[in-house]
Amino acid sequence: MPTVTKTFTYLQDDKGLHQAIIPAGATSVDFHIWGGGGGGGGGDRAGPGRSGSAGHYVTGTIDLTGAAGQILSVAVGSGAGGKSMGKGLTGYSGGIGGTSGPSGSSGSGGGGGAATVIRVGIVDKAIAGGGGGGGGDGLNSTGTDGNNSNDPTLAVPGTLGENGANHSGDGAGAGAGGGGADGGRSGNGPGGDDGATGGYAGSNLVPAGGTQNNGSGTVPYTGVNYQPGSAVGGTPGTAGGNGFAILTFNISVEAKVKYNNAWKSITAMKFKTGNTWKDITAAYVKINGVWKAIFNSGVNFVGTMAGFGDSDGNPSSGTPGSGGTGGGGGGGCSIICTKLHELGYLSDEIYQADEMFGQWLRQTDPNAYYGYLKWARVVVDWMSNEGPQCMFWIQDRAERNAQQKAMAVRWARRIATPWAQHMAYKMGVLKQDNRAGRYIMTIGIAVSRIIGKFVKHTNQPTKNVAIGYAMWAMFGLLYMIAGVK
Repeated sequence: MPTVTKTFTYLQDDKGLHQAIIPAGATSVDFHIWGGGGGGGGGDRAGPGRSGSAGHYVTGTIDLTGAAGQILSVAVGSGAGGKSMGKGLTGYSGGIGGTSGPSGSSGSGGGGGAATVIRVGIVDKAIAGGGGGGGGDGLNSTGTDGNNSNDPTLAVPGTLGENGANHSGDGAGAGAGGGGADGGRSGNGPGGDDGATGGYAGSNLVPAGGTQNNGSGTVPYTGVNYQPGSAVGGTPGTAGGNGFAILTFNISVEAKVKYNNAWKSITAMKFKTGNTWKDITAAYVKINGVWKAIFNSGVNFVGTMAGFGDSDGNPSSGTPGSGGTGGGGGGGCSIICTKLHELGYLSDEIYQADEMFGQWLRQTDPNAYYGYLKWARVVVDWMSNEGPQCMFWIQDRAERNAQQKAMAVRWARRIATPWAQHMAYKMGVLKQDNRAGRYIMTIGIAVSRIIGKFVKHTNQPTKNVAIGYAMWAMFGLLYMIAGVK
């Protein structure tokens, strides 16, 4: 029996959902699918954050008897980042990791991985759940890893993972749930400056006779047909691996023609009408009163982004974090980079690399790290319509905050973008360095190290106008350096 094998990766050909018309003679499809891995949580002094769990694996056979002409859909789910959800078929994505408390800088929770889904018509036939996000660490204790098992959300749609529980004081954010046949629940936030718990993975849909494997910790099923790196749970502060899918169609028809004494398979048939050749997509023969397919035009998938991706996960059912006194460590480059990422000015790839650099800096040069948190918080406050009121000539406070925000965003984009690219280069994510970013980092780290020697190791906000004007002076210098090519 002839077979046709197709492989699918996340956003293959820049498309998330791939669809094909089931051809005549297709009797079944054998499949191997992996869901996206959960993202790792961010760190604080107690630790670097907790790992996300692996994406699930499902294998089996889907009966296609009588399904010719229907649409078969394949959507591969992505792994999740620290604060970004895994994206999948609409309604099957993971949740967004919980945010750490605004009073300090504990670790945020990891996002939930998205499910990988195979659907015939409008009926789900197989689902491999996405991994749960890891909890963030706090000042006093670590959190827990994302769960490989499922604890189903009660929210609607039930296939969408929950967002991680946030923290309102100084403490870690919880891990998010993964997408699946049942979306996973969120983890819980702590009562104080402690670590949060990880989220739960999404569950699987396994056809009759199929098997499943939920992986162990960050490690997914790695047996036959596994593509290295797929479905791996994210380590602290890093993204989980994307899902993967292999489909092999079993087709009971094959037409041949004898050419030069050798039988050749017929892969296309055409007929001429109005001086134009048209494709014949299927051919049949009647045997004992029953039409049997003898030819089809193959399994041809078309990609689309319609019906793919979610903007948010289900609301968290986890316990929100509260309490804490401030002054924790930090979860990577979690101040200006995070704000630019939230505003859409920094890619997930660069943001995650900068998070890793921030964790490295906190461990190797704490004065520079906490000095950076001190002055960077002023910039982020401006970008959030808060901060020192330096534009005294503007009488209306709302207008003054709006003008300060516009200035801060403009300056931050020009200065922090090359800096972030240089950090990503140092972490091995980008192949090409940014020279302006290298100069800016050299100056910024030196200034931060001096500040860190004389301030309490915290990122508590300040309303001091003198500090605001000092920031203007430093930003003016860095703004000019950012123009270096």
